[in-house]
Amino acid sequence: MTKRLLISDGHFSLKVCPTEMEIILRSILKVTGQQTALGEWIIRHYEWQKATHITAALEQSCANAPYDGLISLGDSLSGWNNVGLDLDDDDTKEALQYKEILIKKLGLTPDRQVWVPGNHDLGYYNCSFSSLGSDWPQAKNFASFTELYGPTYGLINLSDELSFIWLSTAHVETLNVKADKTDDSKLAFLIKQQREELDFLSTVLDHLSGKFILGIHDPGSFLSPQLQAILNPHLPQLVASFTGHLHAEWLLQFFKLVRPNFRSVMNKYRIQFIPSIWGVVLPFFFWPTGAGWAELEISGPSAHLHLHTIGIKKIKTIFLC
Repeated sequence: MTKRLLISDGHFSLKVCPTEMEIILRSILKVTGQQTALGEWIIRHYEWQKATHITAALEQSCANAPYDGLISLGDSLSGWNNVGLDLDDDDTKEALQYKEILIKKLGLTPDRQVWVPGNHDLGYYNCSFSSLGSDWPQAKNFASFTELYGPTYGLINLSDELSFIWLSTAHVETLNVKADKTDDSKLAFLIKQQREELDFLSTVLDHLSGKFILGIHDPGSFLSPQLQAILNPHLPQLVASFTGHLHAEWLLQFFKLVRPNFRSVMNKYRIQFIPSIWGVVLPFFFWPTGAGWAELEISGPSAHLHLHTIGIKKIKTIFLC
């Protein structure tokens, strides 16, 4: 039997939300009995009430270690400027410190880590709020992520019968781009990147004899006709699609309301939503809602997903195959 920890949307940056780093550090340091100057500094300065539930839940998660691997479903960063990853930027430094401490405490080698890139990781953050994508991510964004986190797409074997494939959030037609008002040259790289990733997926699936799980940060990517065309012939092999991005289950339900066709897409592509480890912080509240994490347990030909929600003791277990 193997067991992997699944997290999503940590947005680890003290200057954006001071509790995320504290949450993971408090959990890991308490479970392992080890202390670091960085951890002590963060814990001492950021004792926020809203971290209480998350800390308790992640302590339970770490207590279930050792894990055979880690799969992060994206958005480890809180935001990126579009000149690529800047090592002198505080946001980047803090996110990388989180990664280093987390991996060290969990004792996972690089070959047992998968970091699915999210929109904040690759620089989509700025273009979402600029005039119709004036700063779309370029090659340098993807190259920077690859250097410090790993490939933006790829495949690993979870068992003899099951593989995990991941892609970036690079599906241009799902980004609400208005072609008549967007400079095509600024989208040229993303279009090339999308073609490269989809060609990879198509080739892998054409030669794959076993079953697979697909990981993409944004569930909206499954509205892509190009992605659907590749997946449709292989639906009998598709065990599940892991996504994040929306942070909390109640936001996922809202997404279904505003995109009515998404409900059928979720069912067809077996989308399993992995909540943010710190959820959604609402105005005038001091604690997050909808926070959680998951564990992927594989035993022989069987796979189960155990969903943990902070504040709810009952664990939701989903039979995947």
